[in-house]
Amino acid sequence: MVEPQHGTRTAARVVAAAVATVAMLAGCGGQPPAGPAAAEAVSGGHATPAERLTASPAPSPSRTRTGPARVSRPALTVPATTAGPLDARSVPGPPALGPGWRRYVDPGQPEAGYLGNGSWVRSRDAPDVVSSVVPLGCRGLTSSPRLPVPRHALEATYRGPHGAPAVALALDFATSRDARTFVAKFAAIARSCPAPPTTSADQPLTTVILPVRVSGVTVLDRRRELGRGAGPYVWSEAVVEQGRRVGLLIVASSIGAARPDLRDLAARLRHSVSR
Repeated sequence: MVEPQHGTRTAARVVAAAVATVAMLAGCGGQPPAGPAAAEAVSGGHATPAERLTASPAPSPSRTRTGPARVSRPALTVPATTAGPLDARSVPGPPALGPGWRRYVDPGQPEAGYLGNGSWVRSRDAPDVVSSVVPLGCRGLTSSPRLPVPRHALEATYRGPHGAPAVALALDFATSRDARTFVAKFAAIARSCPAPPTTSADQPLTTVILPVRVSGVTVLDRRRELGRGAGPYVWSEAVVEQGRRVGLLIVASSIGAARPDLRDLAARLRHSVSR
């Protein structure tokens, strides 16, 4: 599946998910980086987990005989509200995330080549989604894991108390084996991001993931950033396998605030992704 590009835009590192990351870079001049690197450039050198999930490839530059390199602009597109068999029923409704959560409708970014579809759900480019779920700054990841690519990917975006962001993904694979392999490799990633021996505000930014429950069909964890440019959130993450489908949900909470129950998130995610 190759779907229209889209992504997120932030204000003071508060994610406004599902607005094209590419658009933000195009307005900064020069050649924009692609994929996860694009989200990094926007958020001060490091992408938040929600930005990583919603980052899309940037337009590639082209060169004319008489002039310097220019950025090729995609034709204006509108992301679909479905992706293969996946639709809004395949992702959790806002009440599943807790009190105060609501749907967030992507307004679109014409400069990035796409318009909003008027919905809180949108199709995603499947290969890009796979690359975006691999966190940056993990001490134990010496190479990028090769995850199975789904046939279809659907994204949902939310806003919660004080503007906290959340993103859900429903992934439809060709086989249940591919879905299980995705979860197994995601579990390996979750185990590969320990905290550094010492922490300080001026050390390089590091992503730390604390696995809470890891099995062949479920990964539950909490993640946060440490060091320079660290974001203001603790992220609660659930990944579940249900037949040929995988659901992923990541929810932000302000540091010190109550966090959602991971097992409850997983149960609700499993229920929705099976539909």
